[in-house]
Amino acid sequence: MIRGRRHNAGPLIIGAFLTLTLTGIAACFLLSKPPLLVQGEVDATEIKMAPKVVGRVQALYVHKGDQVKKGQMLVSLESRDLQAKLDQARAAMELAKEEHTKMIHGSRIEDICAQSNLWVKAKSVTEQAERTVNRLRKLHATDAISLQQVQDSERDWEVAQSSERAAKASFDLAVAGFREEDKLAAAAKQEQASATVEELEALVAELKLTSPIGGEVQDRIVEEGELVSPGLPVVSIVNLQDVWVTFNLREDLLANIGMGSTFRVRVPALGNKEIPVKVNYIAPKGDFATWRATKATGDFDLKTFEVRAVPTEAIEGLRPGMSVLATWGKFK
Repeated sequence: MIRGRRHNAGPLIIGAFLTLTLTGIAACFLLSKPPLLVQGEVDATEIKMAPKVVGRVQALYVHKGDQVKKGQMLVSLESRDLQAKLDQARAAMELAKEEHTKMIHGSRIEDICAQSNLWVKAKSVTEQAERTVNRLRKLHATDAISLQQVQDSERDWEVAQSSERAAKASFDLAVAGFREEDKLAAAAKQEQASATVEELEALVAELKLTSPIGGEVQDRIVEEGELVSPGLPVVSIVNLQDVWVTFNLREDLLANIGMGSTFRVRVPALGNKEIPVKVNYIAPKGDFATWRATKATGDFDLKTFEVRAVPTEAIEGLRPGMSVLATWGKFK
């Protein structure tokens, strides 16, 4: 009987050992902290094209999804009011230019001759009025005419003298030319008119919207015939060559990451393809994104940071809006 008890103790010891081993392994799995999986999003440079002036959409040359090159025409607008203002400004510039040229070159010979003829005519009228006054004074001395007739002739003589002086001044101005101050004023008016034309030409050029970058048309917001206002986007272009991934993380997850850190992310939309990325931007977000403590004591607020990382190599098919997954903590 004693020997039988010793013989059955071996399996009991082995069973106890296996039980303890399995219990330890289970405890390790239960106590070990699983790796943190964080989710981010792919983003890219987007440019929203908007006009600087009011206009009606005359033509649209692109559709959603089209590939465009830098400088390619996107939208053509029409503004008859702006074109009319430009035509008026050009006419005013030509008039100012002619006035300035006239000031510089002075009066023509024909103008001088015309002013001379007007002066001679006014002088002849004055002389005739003077002879009339002298004749009527003699008649009045013999009581042949009334004093009123003499006074009327004297007033006519004074008017003729004033007209002669005005004609003489115009003749002298034509001969002497314009003053330097008048020439400078005419030059300033010409420059002002030219600047107005340049300003309106620049605004008219804004009626043709071209792409500032090469990329893909993400959205076409307006259609032909619609009236658009300044600053209202009409077409948006996304640059698929300038993409990055963005993560919004609590600050307690940034202990082992910094500018230049590299890690790998998984893109579900590309068949869980892993791509290497490098951190190039870390910045705190607004107070609205701060993680607030839930306990009155023993805890504190944690700010949320935006972390951006760019792919270290070109990835075909990577587009804005795609989700990316990363096992946080595996950095270099």
